[in-house]
Amino acid sequence: MESLNPFQTFIALIKFDQEAITTHKKAEKLRQSIDQENQKKSLLLKSLENAKESLKICQKEVQSKELKMKELAEQEAERKKLLDETSSKKEHNAIKREIDSLKRNQHNYEKELVEGWNKFDNAKKEYESIQNDLDTKISEIDKIIKISNKELEETATLIEQYKKDRVDKEKDIPDEWLQKYNVMHLQVSDPVVPLTGQSCSACFQELTRQGFSDINRNKMMQCKGCFRLLYVE
Repeated sequence: MESLNPFQTFIALIKFDQEAITTHKKAEKLRQSIDQENQKKSLLLKSLENAKESLKICQKEVQSKELKMKELAEQEAERKKLLDETSSKKEHNAIKREIDSLKRNQHNYEKELVEGWNKFDNAKKEYESIQNDLDTKISEIDKIIKISNKELEETATLIEQYKKDRVDKEKDIPDEWLQKYNVMHLQVSDPVVPLTGQSCSACFQELTRQGFSDINRNKMMQCKGCFRLLYVE
């Protein structure tokens, strides 16, 4: 098998790095996907917790109103008993007014109690609806996370292999090219680009006639516009 010249080896390294970048991007996308699914899971669990808390609050409100209704009924019964026992017309009228007031209060609390029960029923339906769907939704999320984690492990293995293989890919490449390439690689995703006609395909800086002649002889030079390394395909 014919060995590659330094220029061909350098281009092979560039393509190799581009594949590695694609794999890194895939890994990042997978991590973001896992984070998003975990956030969905947390929101679902939080919604169930909130619905449960709302149900408890509604239940306490109903119990409080029922207790108040019971107290008013007991007070009315006491006043009625006292009404039957009194012989004074003045006391009779006073007690009767108290009983009427208690009845009005009971009527008002009865309305509030009905509203409270309606709120409780709605809160219960909401809680049960979330609870019934929760297991299915959590199971779907866990399945997605499991698949993504498996793919992430595979990409991590690939990335480690890229790191090991890259050392061999750098061999026989002039140090000057590697230094410029590595510096530019930190600044842009495409530090080495081909010419389009007589111009840089990244920034469209046109080469001088001498520059175009030089690049065709040396196969590699730096763009004066964006400082990327240029080559002729």
